[in-house]
Amino acid sequence: MSSNTWPTQSKQSKSQQLGYQSRWSEHPERLAWLVLLSSFAIFVLLMVTIPLAAFYAIEHSSVNRPAQLESTLGTLLLKPFRGSELIAVTSQREDIGVGSIIEAAGGTTQGTLSFVSSSEPPQTLGSMQIYAGTSIEVERIREPFFERSAQPYQVTLRLLEGQARIFNDSQLGQRALRVNLIIPHGSVIMNREGTYEVSTAADQTDVIVRSGFADVRHSNGQQELVGTGIRIGMSSDGLLQKDAQQNLIVNGNFAQDNIGDVEEWSSQVFATNANPGSVQFVEREGRKLAFFTRTVGEDAHTEVDITQEIQKDVSLYNSLVLQFDVRLLNQSLAGGGMLGSEFPLRVELFYTDIFGKVVRWGHGFYYSDLLDDADPNNDNWILDRENNDKIPQGQWYTYRSPNLITLFTDQQTPPAQINSIRFYASGHKYMSFLSEVYLFAE
Repeated sequence: MSSNTWPTQSKQSKSQQLGYQSRWSEHPERLAWLVLLSSFAIFVLLMVTIPLAAFYAIEHSSVNRPAQLESTLGTLLLKPFRGSELIAVTSQREDIGVGSIIEAAGGTTQGTLSFVSSSEPPQTLGSMQIYAGTSIEVERIREPFFERSAQPYQVTLRLLEGQARIFNDSQLGQRALRVNLIIPHGSVIMNREGTYEVSTAADQTDVIVRSGFADVRHSNGQQELVGTGIRIGMSSDGLLQKDAQQNLIVNGNFAQDNIGDVEEWSSQVFATNANPGSVQFVEREGRKLAFFTRTVGEDAHTEVDITQEIQKDVSLYNSLVLQFDVRLLNQSLAGGGMLGSEFPLRVELFYTDIFGKVVRWGHGFYYSDLLDDADPNNDNWILDRENNDKIPQGQWYTYRSPNLITLFTDQQTPPAQINSIRFYASGHKYMSFLSEVYLFAE
């Protein structure tokens, strides 16, 4: 039967092929138009898809970038990858990659994780200040491969425990920074210029926006955009009620107006028959700074300061805490000088107590101790080590005061009004930075 069936089917197939061939041979123009239109369609498709593919590749291609880690006080511990041994970090490392775990031990340990672009010259786009008792994991650090890409420098970190402060310096004219901080109860996205504080514990996470805006997302789907001066809590149940933490300092990040002035701050220079020092407001390392300096001239006493009038009643507050960042680069007089008041940076707070008396409280910072140098003449200079801090040279240090309401009350001068705050550099030669000044009242 197969010999009778297969030849018939073969003949039918051949006849159909001959029919198709005869159609195209009778109308060759149809074949030509089909080929022409198909070619044109393919050309248009390629003309559109190739540039789009190239644009997408230029816009979205990215590469891993290492971060820089620096111990600013005490010793940080680093695991370069999961399962590795802990490494002590006492200076700067530039090889912090994905999978790294950073731990800050207890006490006063502090460190800085900086995000630096690969451009020439390199730009610090932002940083994270790490405090004692904190552990973080680096999950992602990506930078666009092509310089012309408009995509941001992307960082994803996981805050396992403790507290951290994030600085984002996303400004016009440079690569933007997008930080996604994963926390036990959700995440916080910081893709705008600003300063943010996050602290987490087993039962609650607190997010405080010092400046800028943060996109706070709970793991249950709740989401809220939090603005400057707002604190929001997160628990396993969801987002907690927002509240405002009042900052009595105005323009504590030294933002400049359209003509370059720094509002609310005034400055003075003191020098008698000597080259004076200076104070400038500059931007460096992703921060806006007050820069105090005197590097030339004969050895003579000089002083330069910035002052803000506050004039705020604090009699109803239970807590008053002063916080700022300081970095000392140079001091020629050890300690606080002969009189114990010539520091490369010192803060003074003037207040009126409940008895009507005007009181001055101060705290100084130095890195060169009286016994560190070879000059025996200064070994007996005045230096109050309890009320002034010795900090590492050339590294950022966050100072946070005790509760000043309690401190002043214990000194028998309970405060009624904060009058003004003054920062100054003093001595022969000095160089110091001041950043992010806050006076929190609650």
